[in-house]
Amino acid sequence: MKKLLVIFLILGSGLSFGQEIYDMSVRVDSVNEMIVKPYNLFSSKSEYWQHYRFDNKGRAINGKFYFKEELREEFVYVYNEHDLLTHQIKIFDINHKDKVDTLETKYILSEDNKVLVRKSILRPNDTLITKYLKHNENKLPVLSKVYHRDKLSTTWTYEYDSLSRLIKSTNQRDTSKTIETRKYNDNDDIIYSSYEYYPEPKEPNIYFGGGRLKPTENYRYVYDSLGRWTEKYLILEDKELLSIVREYK
Repeated sequence: MKKLLVIFLILGSGLSFGQEIYDMSVRVDSVNEMIVKPYNLFSSKSEYWQHYRFDNKGRAINGKFYFKEELREEFVYVYNEHDLLTHQIKIFDINHKDKVDTLETKYILSEDNKVLVRKSILRPNDTLITKYLKHNENKLPVLSKVYHRDKLSTTWTYEYDSLSRLIKSTNQRDTSKTIETRKYNDNDDIIYSSYEYYPEPKEPNIYFGGGRLKPTENYRYVYDSLGRWTEKYLILEDKELLSIVREYK
């Protein structure tokens, strides 16, 4: 599995029924389909799951979101000539069967193909604009500002290791700051993630979405013969909890 070294993550658009548990910036080699099953860390059950299809460049082109065996939503993903995601098109929604939603993303690039501006059109008159103000020698952003509806929302700074892996990100808002620190294994998968909050929240759990239990977590992976991870575990003090399972076709 090979990763495209970009930091442009899929932004929450309100379009998705299930939490996005596959990073769309990751390119998957020699795989036609992948099933992703997140497990409830408290009940060890997997009821919500996702099914992705890929093109010959390893890009996800279709995503289906299920609850148990029932299809809840389906998306089509479209890219431009620079391999940047431009459209997330919801072609099926079990609750709105006659409605088609589209999240469109536009880019402004420099002459050497660095992304300078990323504009996500969430819905009419609702935009999210990210301006990448500084890059490092590998064309990765080190400073960006995010504007929601033309108003400054947050400022990000990024730090990378010698392999261009993101190891620290800082999210600065008007009255608060969040810092995430990461560590990786030899397969470029995250094995350590720690969040710091300033000021420290009175109720920390409200900040930990996506099945996160603690501000600092460690992870272990099980790999197949091709080096692709098939199981991800959350490591606690006295046990490991199955977090996500992947199946490749």
